[in-house]
Amino acid sequence: MNEKKEINKIRRIIEQNKVGMMATNLGKTPYNVFPMGTQQVDQKGNLWFFSNMMSNHFEDIQKDSTVQITYSNENKQEYLSIVGDAKPIMNTEKVNELWTPMLNAWFNGKSDPNLVLLNVIIEQAKHWDLETNQMVVIYNNSKTKIALEDSKNIVLQGIK
Repeated sequence: MNEKKEINKIRRIIEQNKVGMMATNLGKTPYNVFPMGTQQVDQKGNLWFFSNMMSNHFEDIQKDSTVQITYSNENKQEYLSIVGDAKPIMNTEKVNELWTPMLNAWFNGKSDPNLVLLNVIIEQAKHWDLETNQMVVIYNNSKTKIALEDSKNIVLQGIK
Protein backbone atom coordinates (compact mmCIF):
# COMPACT_ATOMS: atom_id res chain seq x y z
CA MET A 1 0.00 0.00 0.00
CA ASN A 2 1.23 3.50 -0.68
CA GLU A 3 0.98 6.25 1.92
CA LYS A 4 -1.98 8.03 0.30
CA LYS A 5 -4.03 4.80 0.16
CA GLU A 6 -3.06 3.99 3.75
CA ILE A 7 -4.17 7.42 4.98
CA ASN A 8 -7.41 7.19 2.97
CA LYS A 9 -8.19 3.81 4.56
CA ILE A 10 -7.54 5.25 8.04
CA ARG A 11 -9.71 8.29 7.19
CA ARG A 12 -12.58 6.09 5.90
CA ILE A 13 -12.62 3.93 9.03
CA ILE A 14 -12.49 6.94 11.37
CA GLU A 15 -15.18 8.87 9.46
CA GLN A 16 -17.52 5.91 10.04
CA ASN A 17 -16.49 5.62 13.71
CA LYS A 18 -15.82 9.18 14.91
CA VAL A 19 -15.39 8.34 18.59
CA GLY A 20 -12.23 6.53 19.53
CA MET A 21 -10.90 5.40 22.87
CA MET A 22 -7.69 7.31 23.61
CA ALA A 23 -5.18 5.85 26.07
CA THR A 24 -2.52 7.99 27.76
CA ASN A 25 0.09 7.29 30.43
CA LEU A 26 1.07 4.20 28.42
CA GLY A 27 4.25 3.54 30.39
CA LYS A 28 2.38 2.89 33.61
CA THR A 29 -0.55 0.65 34.41
CA PRO A 30 -3.30 1.24 34.65
CA TYR A 31 -3.12 3.72 31.82
CA ASN A 32 -5.90 6.26 31.38
CA VAL A 33 -8.54 5.57 28.73
CA PHE A 34 -11.38 7.87 27.67
CA PRO A 35 -13.60 8.51 24.62
CA MET A 36 -12.53 11.26 22.22
CA GLY A 37 -14.44 12.58 19.22
CA THR A 38 -12.19 12.79 16.19
CA GLN A 39 -12.72 16.14 14.49
CA GLN A 40 -10.59 15.54 11.40
CA VAL A 41 -8.04 13.35 9.67
CA ASP A 42 -6.14 15.96 7.66
CA GLN A 43 -4.38 15.52 4.32
CA LYS A 44 -1.13 14.48 6.03
CA GLY A 45 -2.98 11.85 8.04
CA ASN A 46 -2.78 13.76 11.32
CA LEU A 47 -5.72 13.40 13.71
CA TRP A 48 -7.36 16.43 15.36
CA PHE A 49 -9.28 16.48 18.64
CA PHE A 50 -10.56 19.13 21.05
CA SER A 51 -9.37 18.76 24.62
CA ASN A 52 -9.55 20.50 27.98
CA MET A 53 -6.30 21.70 29.54
CA MET A 54 -7.69 20.80 32.98
CA SER A 55 -8.25 17.13 32.09
CA ASN A 56 -6.24 14.15 33.28
CA HIS A 57 -5.37 13.13 29.74
CA PHE A 58 -3.99 16.60 28.99
CA GLU A 59 -1.78 16.32 32.07
CA ASP A 60 -0.64 12.85 30.91
CA ILE A 61 0.20 14.14 27.43
CA GLN A 62 2.31 16.94 28.93
CA LYS A 63 4.44 14.24 30.60
CA ASP A 64 4.47 11.71 27.74
CA SER A 65 2.97 12.58 24.37
CA THR A 66 2.60 8.99 23.13
CA VAL A 67 -1.06 7.98 22.84
CA GLN A 68 -2.96 4.99 21.53
CA ILE A 69 -6.39 5.41 19.97
CA THR A 70 -8.67 2.52 19.09
CA TYR A 71 -11.74 2.60 16.87
CA SER A 72 -14.23 -0.19 16.33
CA ASN A 73 -17.26 -0.94 14.23
CA GLU A 74 -18.64 -4.29 15.30
CA ASN A 75 -21.26 -4.37 12.52
CA LYS A 76 -18.57 -4.12 9.83
CA GLN A 77 -15.94 -6.02 11.83
CA GLU A 78 -13.56 -3.07 11.41
CA TYR A 79 -11.04 -2.41 14.13
CA LEU A 80 -8.25 0.15 14.03
CA SER A 81 -5.46 0.81 16.51
CA ILE A 82 -3.31 3.93 16.18
CA VAL A 83 -0.19 4.86 18.11
CA GLY A 84 0.89 8.44 17.73
CA ASP A 85 2.48 11.55 19.15
CA ALA A 86 -0.05 14.04 20.59
CA LYS A 87 0.78 17.72 20.59
CA PRO A 88 -1.42 20.35 22.29
CA ILE A 89 -1.94 23.20 19.80
CA MET A 90 -3.34 26.71 20.00
CA ASN A 91 -4.59 27.75 16.57
CA THR A 92 -7.66 29.99 16.32
CA GLU A 93 -8.12 29.33 12.60
CA LYS A 94 -8.14 25.55 13.15
CA VAL A 95 -10.55 25.89 16.09
CA ASN A 96 -12.91 27.92 13.85
CA GLU A 97 -12.57 25.35 11.06
CA LEU A 98 -13.37 22.35 13.27
CA TRP A 99 -15.83 23.83 15.78
CA THR A 100 -19.40 22.52 15.90
CA PRO A 101 -22.20 23.66 18.24
CA MET A 102 -22.24 20.17 19.81
CA LEU A 103 -18.88 21.00 21.44
CA ASN A 104 -20.66 23.52 23.69
CA ALA A 105 -21.62 20.52 25.86
CA TRP A 106 -17.95 20.27 26.92
CA PHE A 107 -16.64 23.81 26.48
CA ASN A 108 -17.84 27.36 27.10
CA GLY A 109 -17.63 28.22 23.42
CA LYS A 110 -14.62 28.61 21.16
CA SER A 111 -13.03 31.13 23.50
CA ASP A 112 -13.06 28.79 26.54
CA PRO A 113 -9.68 29.43 28.24
CA ASN A 114 -9.20 25.68 28.80
CA LEU A 115 -9.88 24.72 25.17
CA VAL A 116 -6.94 23.27 23.28
CA LEU A 117 -6.53 21.23 20.12
CA LEU A 118 -4.70 17.93 20.17
CA ASN A 119 -2.84 17.11 16.98
CA VAL A 120 -1.89 13.43 16.82
CA ILE A 121 0.79 12.50 14.33
CA ILE A 122 0.32 8.83 13.51
CA GLU A 123 3.41 6.72 14.05
CA GLN A 124 1.74 3.37 13.34
CA ALA A 125 -1.74 2.14 12.47
CA LYS A 126 -2.96 -1.45 12.61
CA HIS A 127 -6.20 -2.79 11.16
CA TRP A 128 -7.96 -6.08 11.86
CA ASP A 129 -7.68 -8.26 8.77
CA LEU A 130 -10.71 -10.58 8.46
CA GLU A 131 -8.94 -12.97 6.08
CA THR A 132 -6.05 -13.73 8.42
CA ASN A 133 -7.84 -12.99 11.71
CA GLN A 134 -5.04 -10.79 12.99
CA MET A 135 -3.98 -7.19 13.32
CA VAL A 136 -1.85 -6.03 10.40
CA VAL A 137 0.15 -2.84 10.04
CA ILE A 138 -1.43 -0.60 7.41
CA TYR A 139 0.63 2.51 8.11
CA ASN A 140 4.09 2.94 9.57
CA ASN A 141 5.75 6.32 9.79
CA SER A 142 9.36 5.22 9.77
CA LYS A 143 10.55 8.83 9.76
CA THR A 144 11.63 10.39 13.00
CA LYS A 145 8.97 12.42 14.79
CA ILE A 146 8.03 15.29 12.54
CA ALA A 147 8.02 18.83 13.87
CA LEU A 148 4.86 20.68 13.02
CA GLU A 149 5.44 22.70 9.89
CA ASP A 150 2.59 25.19 10.19
CA SER A 151 3.98 28.29 11.91
CA LYS A 152 0.42 29.33 12.85
CA ASN A 153 0.35 26.45 15.33
CA ILE A 154 1.60 27.20 18.79
CA VAL A 155 2.68 23.97 20.44
CA LEU A 156 2.03 24.08 24.18
CA GLN A 157 4.68 22.50 26.34
CA GLY A 158 4.73 22.40 30.10
CA ILE A 159 1.41 24.23 30.42
CA LYS A 160 -0.95 23.39 33.24
